[in-house]
Amino acid sequence: MSTLCAQQLSFNHAQQAIFTQLNLCIQPGCLSLLLGENGAGKSTLLKLLAGLLSPTQGQVQYGGENIADISRKHWARCCSFMSQHAPAHLDLSVYDIVSMGRYPHLSRFAPLSRKDKNLIAQALEATDLNPLAQRDWQQLSGGEQQRVMLARSLCTQAPILILDEPNASLDLRHRLSLLQHLKQLANKGQTVICSSHDLALSQAYADEIILLHQGRIHAQGKPSAVLSAEHIQQVFAIDATLYPQALAQL
Repeated sequence: MSTLCAQQLSFNHAQQAIFTQLNLCIQPGCLSLLLGENGAGKSTLLKLLAGLLSPTQGQVQYGGENIADISRKHWARCCSFMSQHAPAHLDLSVYDIVSMGRYPHLSRFAPLSRKDKNLIAQALEATDLNPLAQRDWQQLSGGEQQRVMLARSLCTQAPILILDEPNASLDLRHRLSLLQHLKQLANKGQTVICSSHDLALSQAYADEIILLHQGRIHAQGKPSAVLSAEHIQQVFAIDATLYPQALAQL
């Protein structure tokens, strides 16, 4: 597994600098959670890391290679991105949408192989979607749609998994299940990075926290070090104390 790095990354939107010479490296085998205020640029940074946006300056590298120089089909096998916004209209079943995660691995017009079907089944199982596999997308709740998009990303089996607010619409049971599954994937060597607003669950499950503030990395490291009272006050302007021992039972 290779390291995903942003080097001297700058990005402007509407003539406004969002990031200026940002540097960040994310190690494989690590569940990295990106935290920050609303408007801090979390979604933008994730899209830059996923190659969905092009930096104004600098580059994103994977294994030392600029991802802009990697073919789109090959990069789609390397990196799976899940947006926080589910598509508004899809005239497909849950199974058909999840199976789209295997498309980067298929030749044109090639049918799904036994391996593809097994991976789709595993993704449906991991996201508790088996009872809904034949349900039409339009019949799903927001939380169910979020789980479908997650399952599609999971069955890609990409070494890099980038998720933008994956637990935003999920109930507590599915939030915990999601974080446990992401932790397992990271333990197996995948690079997993996702944005979140849940400081408590982030502290309980993350291997590292990346704290984004005012267009720069305010802090990066172990949750116990990054989620200090001082950092929380500086970034979120609130006084807070987190209790790891109270989260140990989650």
